[in-house]
Amino acid sequence: MQTDERATAPRENPLKGSLNQHVVRFVDVEPDWKVFTPTKLPGNDRAVFQYVGPSGHGELDPWALPADHFSVYLLFVPPGGGSPYHRHETEEVFTVLEGRVSMWWERDGEEAEIVLGPKDLLYCPPNQRLKFVNSGVEGAWLHVALGGAAAPPRYET
Repeated sequence: MQTDERATAPRENPLKGSLNQHVVRFVDVEPDWKVFTPTKLPGNDRAVFQYVGPSGHGELDPWALPADHFSVYLLFVPPGGGSPYHRHETEEVFTVLEGRVSMWWERDGEEAEIVLGPKDLLYCPPNQRLKFVNSGVEGAWLHVALGGAAAPPRYET
C-alpha cells in the first residue's frame, strides 16, 4: 500500500506563521543615534531601537512592525546622555529597565525632577515639557511607548 506523504508530513500551522510575523528580534534591530534631530543638540545622546510603529523621524524602519496609533522602542542612554527639553502632542510612557535616569518636567518656568530606577515608570501627558538624562555611571535602558501615528518631538530652547 502506498502512503500519501502529504498526510504524514507535518502541516504548516497558519497561526504559528502569523505569530512569527509579529515578532521583532533584538539582533535584527539597528540602533539609530540621530533619529530625533537632524542637527545634534547638546545632551541629545541616545540610541533608539525601534520595534513598533514609526520612529522619531516618522518613518517605519524595515524591521519594525506597523502600528496606526502608537510606537514602542527601546532607548539606550549613555552616562550623561539624554534628551533636551521637548514635548509631544501625544502621551508618552517611560519604563526604566536598567540604570538611573533623572526626568524633569517644566511648566510656567518651574522645574521638577525625579530619579527613576529599574522597573520605575513615568507617564507624560500630551504637551508636557520634559527632558531626561542618564544620571548613573553605566548605560541606561528604557522602554518607551509613544501615542499617535507619528509624534515627532518639538524641541524648544
